Amino acid sequence: MKRTIVIGIGNTLLGDEGVGVHALNRLRLENLPKSVQLIEGGVGGIALLNYIRGIDLAIFIDAVAGDRPGRIHRLTERDLDTKVKTLLRPMSLHDVGLAEMLKIGKTVYPDEMPNDIVIYGIEIKEPKVYSTKLSKEVSDSMSKVVKMIAEELKEGSKP
Repeated sequence: MKRTIVIGIGNTLLGDEGVGVHALNRLRLENLPKSVQLIEGGVGGIALLNYIRGIDLAIFIDAVAGDRPGRIHRLTERDLDTKVKTLLRPMSLHDVGLAEMLKIGKTVYPDEMPNDIVIYGIEIKEPKVYSTKLSKEVSDSMSKVVKMIAEELKEGSKP
């Protein structure tokens, strides 16, 4: 059975920037395989390495830059050097951006990093707006991203 972790990243006091945590909380309501661990990563940055070392599949949910709030991107580790540079630019209080954290992990812990890394990035409307609520566009995308992740987790748990 795959050791799987889903980490929701973001600050829920900064509106859309907290989309990863909001999505994670919605995932808690799904009937997920028992092998899946859900972690609220907050703005953990480099500290997130402690959660993913020794894991087979790590899924991250985070806010990304873009011009279409609510649009969902599914990225893999292969995208780190191309798409991720523009989408996952540090745009929050993360001490190290997600892409940089993963690269550091591959360098420092090459044998302990997950075999599979997936990033669900949701384009946000306004970064760093003080609010505990998501914009309508981002909120409307929640059901879709939760369904996508839940399906991926269920498929990944099949023998």
